[in-house]
Amino acid sequence: MLKVKSPSKYRLWYTNLVKELSGNILDIGKSQSWNYGFKTIDSNGDLCPDITGDICNSEIPSESYDTILCNGMFEFVSSPQKMVNEVYRILKPEGTAVFGFVGKDYPPYKDDWQFYEDNIDFGKFKIISRKDFGREYHFITCKRS
Repeated sequence: MLKVKSPSKYRLWYTNLVKELSGNILDIGKSQSWNYGFKTIDSNGDLCPDITGDICNSEIPSESYDTILCNGMFEFVSSPQKMVNEVYRILKPEGTAVFGFVGKDYPPYKDDWQFYEDNIDFGKFKIISRKDFGREYHFITCKRS
């Protein structure tokens, strides 16, 4: 009998969260496994994102989105801090950003792996919640002032 692995607790939490979203939403990083139907940006054009580009240096107009999802991108960008700053810039005032970060117990799948160690300055963002799933995964939800 084929055993299907159940989604992790953090994946279930995130999926339930995105089901409740509305408005103009940007999903940073085009997933090969998960598609929530939101507009996407990714530097890999082969994944067919809506916007091909680097989120750390995007040409997206300021204050364009009500909600920005940035799940699992920390380990892919050259500067996680620049990514957070850019998310702030393109998010509308009072908009919500959800950042998902891998922790030390998440299995690396690339050579230059970066772990989230609470070393990001969220600057002008107001952090409204933190959801930690042990040392494997963390979510930080923020509001733009």
